Amino acid sequence: MKKLEGTAEEGLWNFYGDKGKLDKTDSVFSLFTVENHVYTFIGTGFYISAQGLFMTAGHNVMAVCNEYGQPITPLIIIHLHENDFIIRRPVASCWNSKEADISIGVAEPMINTNTGEFLKNRFLTLTDKCPSIGDHIASYAFPNFERKEEENVHKIYLVPDFYDGTITDIHKKALGGPCYQTDMHIHGGASGGPVISNKNGCVFGINSNSLSTDTNISFVAPITPALKATIEKVKIEGFDEPTKMEDLIKFGHVIVK
Repeated sequence: MKKLEGTAEEGLWNFYGDKGKLDKTDSVFSLFTVENHVYTFIGTGFYISAQGLFMTAGHNVMAVCNEYGQPITPLIIIHLHENDFIIRRPVASCWNSKEADISIGVAEPMINTNTGEFLKNRFLTLTDKCPSIGDHIASYAFPNFERKEEENVHKIYLVPDFYDGTITDIHKKALGGPCYQTDMHIHGGASGGPVISNKNGCVFGINSNSLSTDTNISFVAPITPALKATIEKVKIEGFDEPTKMEDLIKFGHVIVK
């Protein structure tokens, strides 16, 4: 598949996670709804803890979850790994921020079928350090996708990539909350992807959206409102519900630098 406009130079950007430099496919994934065995791609998400806690754009999941944060139709995380290896993981529930276009959800646990052991996932490191106008930024996301029907089978092809640009403005309130304006191309399907700066490789924001006619006039939601949030409707193993994000950070379940 042809690369989309705004794709970053190969090897220029890296993520940092729970154990240092991180392979981008370990923690960033695509999100789908499933109805009548048909998969519909809705966006990108990324893990922020080893127990399946993740972030995405609020508008990705708002329409597919009920008032209790549970998916109305199955909501599925799909990982792409080497050698075309795919992992499918259902989403249990989601919480939407009222301050920014951010959702925090939790996936169903992964279990080793041979040992019964709960498996952990790799996750990205977050940062509460806000970038400035002119800073170089990048996001890894799944906007380059194609649906085909081959031999009466629906197939979806996904080509994730880094997309980069700079911060051009900072808005205290726009699109329902604070946001950064950028010249990074945010194509359809990239919403919910993690955004990093060239300062430390840690996630400071989430792709929100762009103008339909100019995908390089785009907007990124800062994660800072979520770092002080109380997460409702999401059951996190070992914590009472609702859960304070500050407690998850304090006990090392979520890493912030």
